[in-house]
Amino acid sequence: LCSGGELFDRLDQHGSLSEKDARVIFLQMVEAINYLHLLKIAHRDLKPENFLFLSQDSNNIKLIDFGLAVRWENSLRTELKQKNDRKIVGT
Repeated sequence: LCSGGELFDRLDQHGSLSEKDARVIFLQMVEAINYLHLLKIAHRDLKPENFLFLSQDSNNIKLIDFGLAVRWENSLRTELKQKNDRKIVGT
């Protein structure tokens, strides 16, 4: 399990990350999001609280909380179409 806590808490406790640590963590974030997008999954709740560190002394992270995630080949396209259909035109 991930015993290192949330990215949010680490940033809150330490104020900032070194450039090296930020690069390592950000690369993992981008890779996780890219992997989901290859599977046509939209997470829809990306925030520091949803990235957990594997341990206190590790910069390895995992993305969690897929409660709002959708497959976009169905749900996201439908949702975007519905939003576009509700545009207000005129005065």
